[in-house]
Amino acid sequence: MTRDPDRTASLLSPGQLAGARPSGPVAGAGLLDRMAFELGTTQLEHLEAAAQALTAGLPHPGWQTIEAPLSALMQALQAVDHDGLRPQGGWWARATGKAHAGIGPFQRQVEAVLAAARGVAAAAAALEDARAAERERQLVEIEFEAQALEQAIAQGERWLRDIRARLASPPPAGDADAQRVWRQDQARADALARRLPLLQAVVAAVAALGAPCRDLAPRRAAAQRELAQDLAATLTVWRDRQGVAVEAAQDGADKPAAAAVSAHEALRRQLLQWTEQHTAARAAELALLETLRRFVQQAGAAKFKYG
Repeated sequence: MTRDPDRTASLLSPGQLAGARPSGPVAGAGLLDRMAFELGTTQLEHLEAAAQALTAGLPHPGWQTIEAPLSALMQALQAVDHDGLRPQGGWWARATGKAHAGIGPFQRQVEAVLAAARGVAAAAAALEDARAAERERQLVEIEFEAQALEQAIAQGERWLRDIRARLASPPPAGDADAQRVWRQDQARADALARRLPLLQAVVAAVAALGAPCRDLAPRRAAAQRELAQDLAATLTVWRDRQGVAVEAAQDGADKPAAAAVSAHEALRRQLLQWTEQHTAARAAELALLETLRRFVQQAGAAKFKYG
C-alpha cells in the first residue's frame, strides 16, 4: 500500500489549509484555488495506477492453453465405438475367432482417451494463479484510496456549502477587496461543483471492481482442480466400465454393457459442461479487463492539475 506525502494536504480541511503557511510559489488564495481545482487528484492518481496494474494477466492465458487438450480429449471420446464390441459375422466368424475383431480397435480407442486425458491434466497447471496475492494487495490499495477519496469529497461538499453561504451575500459595489474575494469564492465554488460529481462517480465505480477481481482466484483454482483431480476420478470409473464391457464382449455378449455406455455419456456431458464453464470464465475475465480499462480512463479524466 503506497503512502504519498501529497495526500496530507488533500485531506486537510479548508479551514486548516486557509491557515497554513505554504512554502514555494503557491501561497494564500492560490493554495485554496489549488485545493478546489485539484480536489481528489492525488487519490485519483493512485486509483488509476492500481487499476492499471490489475489489468495485467487478463484474461489468464491458461484458459486458451487448456482449449486444445480438452478438444483432443473430446475428439478421442467421440471416436470410441461401442458397436465395435458386438459379435461380427455368423458361425464361421465365431469358429475362426473373427467375431471379436472389433475388441482390439476398441481397446486402442480407450487408450487414446486415457492419453488425451493425461494431456488435459498436464495442461491444467497452466491455470496456476501466480498473481493472486499481488492482486489482493492492489484491491486493498484501491479500497483504501476510495475511502480517502470519499473523505476528500465530504470535505469538498462542506467547503462548497460554506462558500455558497458566503456568496449569498454579495459584497458592496465599492469594496474592491471584498469583490475580489467574492469572485475568487465564486470560481472555487464552480470548480468544486464540477469536480464533486466526477469524484462521486469514481467512488461508485470502485464498488464494481472488488467482487469480480476476487472471484478470479477461486474460479481458476476450481477449474484446475476439475481438470487435475475430478477428471481423474471420473476417468477411473469410465475406464473400469469400458474394461467390463470388453470382458462381456469376449464372453460373447450381443451388445455393449449398458454401464459402459452410461459412463461414456456421463464423461462426455462433464467435458461439455467444463468447456462451457471455461468459455464463460474467460469471457468474464475479458469483461473485467474492459471494466478496469474504463475505470482507468474515468479516473484519469477526473484528474486536474491547477496552474
